[in-house]
Amino acid sequence: AMGLPTVAFDTPVAREYLSYYGLLAERGNAESLAAKLETALFDAAATANLGERLRQRAQQHYEWASAGERIVETYAALRGELPASTEQRVERVTSVEA
Repeated sequence: AMGLPTVAFDTPVAREYLSYYGLLAERGNAESLAAKLETALFDAAATANLGERLRQRAQQHYEWASAGERIVETYAALRGELPASTEQRVERVTSVEA
């Protein structure tokens, strides 16, 4: 989550993590990968917001507090419990981190 544009081959996992904000090269195509790397390195206009949007996406979806909340909600759903309030979820996740 450094706020830099990210280049990857176009795979389901890359699409999941990068969403619309990654520079995706044709899978297995070295020339396509080189072209996307050139874009990331030399085309500031094309990549100006991509890195920042990826950083925001990483914070929203993949930081520990968010992941912890989803884990707690998943276990609660599996046990048939109603989801806790946001405040209760944050307290439980915070106590797990400590």
